[in-house]
Amino acid sequence: HRVSGVQVRQTEDDRRAVSEGRGRDCRAQVASRDRVLRVCELPEVRLYDEKELNIYAVEQLQKIPGLKIIGPQTNKHRVAVFSFTLDEVHSHDIASILDQHGVAVRAGHHCTMPLMQLLGLTGTARASFGAYNTKKDVDVLIKAIKKVKEVFSRKK
Repeated sequence: HRVSGVQVRQTEDDRRAVSEGRGRDCRAQVASRDRVLRVCELPEVRLYDEKELNIYAVEQLQKIPGLKIIGPQTNKHRVAVFSFTLDEVHSHDIASILDQHGVAVRAGHHCTMPLMQLLGLTGTARASFGAYNTKKDVDVLIKAIKKVKEVFSRKK
């Protein structure tokens, strides 16, 4: 396949390497998380099931008028990473305002400029959750996104 001069090649060996690497990464992440919780003596931390948090996050994000989730719209093929756009607000403006409310997200092309061009996007904001995040963190994100909407609705 070729998109804007970038060739994407996927062989069986490529798929196997990615699959094996991801499994190794996941095992390392779980071991790391368990060690952090043990060392920091945080037994009261409730580790949310990724699917449970995904379901809640998608439900809450989809309630925001003008917010478009980029990627799977259901949780069947989704991990705890949410790329989104908001009305006509640039992704860097979203990130800047969310930062003012204590929410860290990534903004821009995320090393996928050919895909962004194909989708007709200038960039997205991307929030991600880890095993240490809770529904409260999703609620903080949602509240901050609503603040972004407030700021840009005043500018119209």
